[in-house]
Amino acid sequence: MSFNEKVLIVGTVDTEIYLCPATFSGSMHGLVFSNITGADVTVALKHYSQASGQITVFANALKVAANTPLAWPKPINLVAGDKLICAASAANAVTVLSAVYLGSSAPAAAGLTPRGTYTDQASYVLNDVVTLAGTSYINVAPCIGVSPPAANWMILSLKGEKGDQGLQGIQGVKGDAGLQGIQGVKGDTGSAPSTDVVAEGATNKYFTAPRVLSTALAGLSVVTNQVIAATDTVLQAIGYLQKQISDAVTSIATKQANLVSGTNIKTVNSTSLLGGGDVVVGYANIPQNSQSAAYTLTAADANKHVLHPSADTTARTVTIPANSVVAFPIGTAITFVNQASAGVLTIAITSDVMRLAGTGTTGSRTLAANGLATALKITSTEWIISGAGLT
Repeated sequence: MSFNEKVLIVGTVDTEIYLCPATFSGSMHGLVFSNITGADVTVALKHYSQASGQITVFANALKVAANTPLAWPKPINLVAGDKLICAASAANAVTVLSAVYLGSSAPAAAGLTPRGTYTDQASYVLNDVVTLAGTSYINVAPCIGVSPPAANWMILSLKGEKGDQGLQGIQGVKGDAGLQGIQGVKGDTGSAPSTDVVAEGATNKYFTAPRVLSTALAGLSVVTNQVIAATDTVLQAIGYLQKQISDAVTSIATKQANLVSGTNIKTVNSTSLLGGGDVVVGYANIPQNSQSAAYTLTAADANKHVLHPSADTTARTVTIPANSVVAFPIGTAITFVNQASAGVLTIAITSDVMRLAGTGTTGSRTLAANGLATALKITSTEWIISGAGLT
């Protein structure tokens, strides 16, 4: 018996894996294709007859799975000059191991011998199969103490990749209830009974909520306005507090009636309600500024909407001035409305930047009829604008 091992080179040219020597006949047993890659490949196996010069195809697309060996199921009889030829579908992907018996007749095929996990103390012979670190090897040269991978061994199958984590198991059955704990130590004896068990007298009665709430405020004086002190009685404190409230109502009624003008909180009797100067609080709506001609925004347009009315069918331009000219506060929002049938409205900007929301492109924008767009100031020199009908 002899062994033969070759690495198949993929291409259109067939590879000779065995040539039967002259003056011999033989039988090939244990023909094994071993895929040493992580992908499936196919193998074509052919027989060339020296006598007839013909090629017989045994298998045209024999699949060899990734990292897996595949054994040919039956012996192949050969005579002098016969060849076995094969090719693979991928380069350097498959090794071929074969055992050939030469002579006038061949003995029965020898199988693989499983030997379990490799150990240095064991003696191994041809066709012994061992595993080590998840990979399977077949012995091609007898040895003792030669650990695979080595020249005495050939890979049959590589260790597979780690599989996905399995599903979480179902919750276990609830355990039995524990034993009842021991009884605690008896507590101390309680204190003497409360006044709830003492009968009420005829003169000195208990303070109950209904009695307190129904007590008349006889002797209450609401003449003096002064700070309540800890030494005052409850009746005195109520009188002082009522006088403070009455005086405050009278004082407020005499103040100027118009506390709010536009969007500013005004002062009362020359004294600001919230410190020096007016305080801007914004609008309850979005005031309108209608323009039927070319127009440049002013500080008064902050947080308003500029309307280009239907009556003006001429194309118009509204310009946002530079921050150096009109310093709108950051966060200012101005809405532009181009009413139905109105001419095209161009929203322009001078030296500052105006970006179109979504695309980030800069420059002037065109608002079609029935269009609405809002520009929001996000830095001292940059605005961002978006809306419907805006290009």
